[in-house]
Formats: sequence, C-alpha cells, structure tokens
Amino acid sequence: MALEQIDGQPHVVEGHGETYVNTAAAIEDAITMLRRIRDEDTTISKAIDRVRDESGRVSEEIAKATERYSVTGVALVDYADELQAAQLAADDAIESYAAAETSLAGAEQARDSAKSGDSDADLSGYDSQIAVYQQAKSDARAGWDAALQRKNTAADAAAAKINEIISDADINDSWWDDVKGFFSEALAWIGDALQAVLEFLAKVVVAIAAILAGVALLVAAVLAGPFVAVLLVVAGIGLITWVLTGGSNSFLETLFNTGDLGAAFTAGVLKTIDAMFPGIVDWLVATDLGTPEFQRHHEHPDFMRDLPMSSGDMLAALQQGNVDVDGQYGDVLSEFGLDGGNSSMITITEVVGPDGEVRYRVNIPSTQQWMPNGDGINDIGSDANAKFGTEQTQLEQAVIDAMQRAGIEPGDSVLLTGWSLGGITAANLAADSDFTSTYSVDGIVVSGSPIDDVNIDTSIPVLSFEHVGGNGSMSDPVPWLENPDGDYYGDDPNRTNIQVEPPSDAPFVPHSGDAYTKSVQDQGDTGGSQADVWSEQHLPDYFSDEESSDSYVYRRGDSEPAIN
Repeated sequence: MALEQIDGQPHVVEGHGETYVNTAAAIEDAITMLRRIRDEDTTISKAIDRVRDESGRVSEEIAKATERYSVTGVALVDYADELQAAQLAADDAIESYAAAETSLAGAEQARDSAKSGDSDADLSGYDSQIAVYQQAKSDARAGWDAALQRKNTAADAAAAKINEIISDADINDSWWDDVKGFFSEALAWIGDALQAVLEFLAKVVVAIAAILAGVALLVAAVLAGPFVAVLLVVAGIGLITWVLTGGSNSFLETLFNTGDLGAAFTAGVLKTIDAMFPGIVDWLVATDLGTPEFQRHHEHPDFMRDLPMSSGDMLAALQQGNVDVDGQYGDVLSEFGLDGGNSSMITITEVVGPDGEVRYRVNIPSTQQWMPNGDGINDIGSDANAKFGTEQTQLEQAVIDAMQRAGIEPGDSVLLTGWSLGGITAANLAADSDFTSTYSVDGIVVSGSPIDDVNIDTSIPVLSFEHVGGNGSMSDPVPWLENPDGDYYGDDPNRTNIQVEPPSDAPFVPHSGDAYTKSVQDQGDTGGSQADVWSEQHLPDYFSDEESSDSYVYRRGDSEPAIN
C-alpha cells in the first residue's frame, strides 16, 4: 500500500499565528494610549478624573487578555514550522518507499523467473536482494510514521499551550467557557473575544476623546483666545465627522480583520472621504469606463535561461517583468510616439514546461499616470474603478485581449503577476468567474497591492508581498487601500501574505517596484521560508531554458467598442 502525503497547510497556519501576534501588538498600542490618558494630569475636572480612572481600569483589564493572543499566535507559528518539517520528512519517506517497492517487485519477478527456469537454481542471491528491499520499505514506513508522529506531537503541544493560557489566565469570563483546546474552537474564540474587546475599546476611546475635546475647547476659549478655539472646533468637527460617516466603524472592522493600526486608520479615512465626497469617487470610476484601443504588438527576442532557478530568482524575474512593463522595456516603442506616459503595455511570455505543456506568464503594469482621463489605461481612474467600480477596468479588458492576441486558448494554463495596480488587476481577473472558467489560473503573484477584499476562489494560490516599516522606511500604505465597505479574505487558505521590511536603500515610502524586486529575491532565497515553499510548489513549470515574449500596447478608448 502506497504511503500518502501528510495533509495540512503550514503557510496558512503560520499566517493565522502571525495575525494573532500582530493583533496582540495592536492591542498593546491601544493600551498605551489609554494609559497615557490615565496619566495625563494637566486638565482638572471631576468628569475627566472619572474618564482617567475608567481608562486605567479598562487598560489593565485588556492587558490581562493580551497574552492570550500572543501565546496563541506563537503556538500556531511553532506548529506551522513543525508541520512543514514533518511534511518534508514524510515526502522523503514516500519517495524512498516507492523506490524500494519498485525494486522489490523487480527482484521478486527475477527470482520467480529463475526458479521457473531451473527448479534447482541457487536463489540465495535473489533472496538477499529481496530482504534488502523489504527492509528499505520497512525503514521508509518507519520514517513516515515518525513524521506523522512529529506532526501530531506538535499539534498536541500547540493545543496544550493554548489550553494552558486560557485556563490559567487572570480574567474569567464567558468568552473562554466553551473552549475545549482544539484549534478550530480556539480560532473561533479568538475572533469572538477580539471583536468584543475592540468594540468596547473603540467606544471608550471615542467617548474619552469627545469629552476631552469638549473640555479642552472650553479651556482654550477662556485661556488661549479664539484662534486656538477655532482650531479645536475644527478638530472636534473632524472627530464627529469621523464617527458619523462610519469612519470609526471601518477603523474598528479593519483593525479586527488585520490587526494593523495603519491599515485600520487608512480604511477609516477612505470611508469618511467616500461618505463626504461620493461624487469624486464616482467621477474617477466613470473616467475609466469604455473599451481600450489596441495600438501595437512588439515581439521580443527569445530569452535563454540557466535552469534550475532558485525561488528567489523566479520571484525576482516575475517582479522585474512587472517593472519592465511599467517602463515599456526602456520605451522600446518610443519611435511610434508611445511610452509609459501615454500608453500601457502588457507582456505575455510563452513557456514550455518540463512536462512539455505550454503555459503563459502575464505581466500587468502598475499605475504610471496620476491624472484621470489620461491616454494610458493604468491611471488613477483605473485605480478607482478597480477598487470601487462594478465594471471591468479598461486594463482588465486589455489583459484579456492581449491573451487572445498571444494565442492563449480556453483551458490553457496562466500565471498572473503585477505590483500595485497590476496586482489589483491580477486579483480582480482571478476573482472573475468568466475569466477563470475560460483559462486555468495556476496562481497570482503580487506586491504592494490591496487585494485582501477581493474574493478569489480558494482553488487559486495567491502569493502577496507587503513592505512594513523598518530600515529607515515607513510601511507601504498602498496595500491598506482596500474598499472600506468590502469583505475580508486575507485569511483564506489559498492566501500566502508575506510582510517584510523593505531593503535598506528603499525610499521612505517603500512603494517601489525595484525595492520589491530585492525583497522578493531575498525572501525566496531564504530556505524554508513561505516564499521559498510557495515558489517551489507553483513556479518551476512557468520557467524554461528558452522563453518567447510578446508585448501588447493599448491606449484609453471611449464607451464604444474599440478593440479590433
């Protein structure tokens, strides 16, 4: 009987664990804020004193729960590492078992043939070989059993840690009563508990801020004169607007989903802006409606590669391809009056995989024109339509047209890749049932793209990179720009979301194609990393020793069909 692979998705478990660790850090930040309010003593008022006392009490109660999220997150991350190691060991055992089984069958057949040909033949040599192969099968089976035991032991250890922190914690309330220690129940508990904590925290913070703003306004009007009072009135109006337009609710929901204060703040601001100025968003979306105009086809010389490639090399090649389409390969079409400022390029690369099957890589450009109604189809209007519109963007239509012009037939296998707007476009196409029912989408690879609100079928693997603060840079804000009214799919089992510090030479705002090229190279070349494991599973078939690429250039069209 053949051995089976050990099931489980280490990268998904690790992603859950990292989310809970990050959430614990976000709650710690909120606790710090509450303690600052508690310790602030420059404003004298009995009402404010009560607010300070309540802030201190709430912060201390929440602090008791924070360790639960942190310990649970670390337990899941540790389990993910052990699960991955167990699966690798099991795969080795499966390979050894299959080889031994094949050799054993051959040896037994040879012995039977020798015996049938000569009943007095010396079969001791065959018997010795058979014994060796039987032992090899037994050893492989033992190795597989040990790998399975490693997985089970790690799961039990992680469950025990979660149970221990739940049962030994200082606070006892109904959130934890029904927890039995199994992972599914632990994850459900974390969601319910975290939502309750954050909802309560948000109400307290808004109430405190409103009281402080009102008292400060009165004090300023008396002591500092009308100028400071006006400033505080503006601040108070901003706070009230934030609440009334739903910005605070979007902040809360995003913080619950992501555990990231920056993403939560961005979602709240977007919600408030959209509520106050809905016409602006609608107008930007409308500038992208229509059908793109095909301009030119450019055939690139065949490219020779040295195989095999490392995971980092494959990821960097994908991202460098995205950077190249942004710059239209050094403006190779400038002789026709076309460049990245007035047109948009999409590149299709045909690859014959090791199995002889033809596959296609699709590189999609990022935003290159920052004014609406431009000649290119990767402008700010395309961004707005991609995130807030209901119709296909002209860039999405152009990708489909380019694929058809490249000879990609229904049922052919494709890999979509892009960064920033290119990544959003790749995700939108992967979430389009008409597109995925026509083509076999083997995966998408994106960088610096807000796609957690895009509902991609879980059969399609997704690899996403985001720059977080460090090395003298802030976090890349673009991945936070999801639709504040959208759903959240970032924890789906097909998602591998990698947050990494930008390289040391990245700009302060590290939303840079070149910086992401370096980051994906480094992540892929880190053995056993999420990027390395994902790439080895999904990318080798999309690179060959000889590749042919063609580029297709488009400009913005009107509402009438213009592709021909």
